Amino acid sequence: QEHPLWVEMDDRHQPLPFIKVQRGLKGLLSRNVFYQLAEWANEEPFLDSLTGKMVQSLVIESSGCRFSLGAI
Repeated sequence: QEHPLWVEMDDRHQPLPFIKVQRGLKGLLSRNVFYQLAEWANEEPFLDSLTGKMVQSLVIESSGCRFSLGAI
């Protein structure tokens, strides 16, 4: 929970996966790490924070916290 994972989209609609690190800094995950997380992820409904709707997403869980890697 202290180090949340989230994905932003760049101007070309490519995913940019970030993780919160020390003192509020955010770190960009490498493409290889992102693909490994995607392999471990499950397809599940997840609440889209922008629309407030449930969407089918790739979801990864860590220490009891769920993080979306993006809508499918």
